Amino acid sequence: MKKLARWANQNLRFLLSTLFLLFALLLLLGTFFQIKDDQSWNRSVVQDIEDCNPDSWNRKKSDQYWNQVPMEQMDLSDFAFLGEGLTGFSPKKLSFNWRLPADLTYYRDVEGDKVPALTLKKGTMVSWPIYRYFGGYGFDSFPTYEAGWWYAVPFTSEDVYREWDIDFYILPQDRFDYYYVRLEDLKPVVRALYRENGNRATSRQIKIQLLTVDRRLAAYNTFISADLRASIFPAQYLPNFTAAALCLLAAFLLFRAQLKHPR
Repeated sequence: MKKLARWANQNLRFLLSTLFLLFALLLLLGTFFQIKDDQSWNRSVVQDIEDCNPDSWNRKKSDQYWNQVPMEQMDLSDFAFLGEGLTGFSPKKLSFNWRLPADLTYYRDVEGDKVPALTLKKGTMVSWPIYRYFGGYGFDSFPTYEAGWWYAVPFTSEDVYREWDIDFYILPQDRFDYYYVRLEDLKPVVRALYRENGNRATSRQIKIQLLTVDRRLAAYNTFISADLRASIFPAQYLPNFTAAALCLLAAFLLFRAQLKHPR
């Protein structure tokens, strides 16, 4: 045991360089699987963006986004087409119910600044309908003109939305309070939903859950959100590649130091 401890002490730089190398390999391997998982998403979104043409005729098209109408002034009922084909017969399980993994803050826009207005506390039980579609609610909220921000009706419980009119496709602003919410703050909520159902949310699954409205808006030549564009950019993998590069550099420097100054 003493010999092992002495060897470890003499080769500390070598052990650390090996550890950094393993970290780098794990990061690169994880990023590779993320890229592979994202391939189908990237291909379909690229096609949506290329095909989106604001001048294309569409009987369901709304030009409010193209005309930069402020979110608070939009007639959201114009986007009722978003719910078509997304409702159906009621399954045995009506909703997903789970607890928020962290505080979730919603904001008001005050003279161009986002001001906290409502916070759902960590551990709050929230719900997501399986067979009903309420445009504007929860994950099915509207992208804004600013990257990373959504216009949303906050999450609530199943008991609350079961009382909403079943024929709603879009929750009207004159009856429901809309707030702004950060897209990044909703990603942990998606992961918690998947964990509650015994699964791990992949990068692609998170995008599908959060950017379905963005995709449908593009498909109807209505709007291309900044977040939809960002979802296919290689920049999303940059943090992992940067961390892996730093780990490789640290491993190289430590290994070289071990060769120059063996104990």
